[in-house]
Amino acid sequence: MRPALHAVAVVAVVALTVLAGCVSGPLSGPGATQTTETPARPPGVTGDDLGDPRALVDAHVASVREHGAVVNSTATVPVPLDDETRTAELSGTACVAPNGGPLYRSSERVRVSGDDTVTRERVETYANDTTVLHRVVADGNASVERERRDRLAELRDRHAARERLLLRALTAGNFSVAGVERRDDGRAVTTLVANDQSFGGEGTDTPSVFSARLTVTESGRVLSLSLTRDSDTGDPRTGRRVEVTWRNGTAVEAPEWAE
Repeated sequence: MRPALHAVAVVAVVALTVLAGCVSGPLSGPGATQTTETPARPPGVTGDDLGDPRALVDAHVASVREHGAVVNSTATVPVPLDDETRTAELSGTACVAPNGGPLYRSSERVRVSGDDTVTRERVETYANDTTVLHRVVADGNASVERERRDRLAELRDRHAARERLLLRALTAGNFSVAGVERRDDGRAVTTLVANDQSFGGEGTDTPSVFSARLTVTESGRVLSLSLTRDSDTGDPRTGRRVEVTWRNGTAVEAPEWAE
């Protein structure tokens, strides 16, 4: 098994993005039929296995840079307290325009203070090719900070392409081809799955589970990622579930606070 995903820290931060700065675009083709053809494998996929995760992630990132993306995500993460572990369920959307256009995202941060008080903050980001603006809303108060530098490419790869998440996921398990289908839009979509478990026991490794499912086009554009990761099934602080979908990018409008 490849190296495990990083454990969730005491401060859980998961992207929660709203559509305030996005103009919704068309969904990737929902229909699908099984195909008897032998379409080209996505980058990094050799035969029936994912042999080069980096090549697949690079192809996906390149597609998001060119075509943009609207990214929907949901996550279930543990929030460790002194004497218990709570569960936080978060969801949202991020969007970036095609061909290096602007980006908007809004993430919700779950914080635990020293007295076990759990609070949430909303952090919004709007970035174009000259300026990055951040807005933080906490306890009903909002503040805006401006960065006078070009970080659009970095932010796009992190929040829209989800480069780090994908690479960690694809290097954490052993992925193989589960099937190929032809969507109504003509694209051949490959499904990759990984199911790695260690049951542990006396004198053996800590019991763990990693399960993931990925759909990706021939070009390497990832359409969906679903994963469950628990590095110690006996410890409620280590488990998390993540669902992410990507669809075509559209125009991104600046939110009112960024104008």
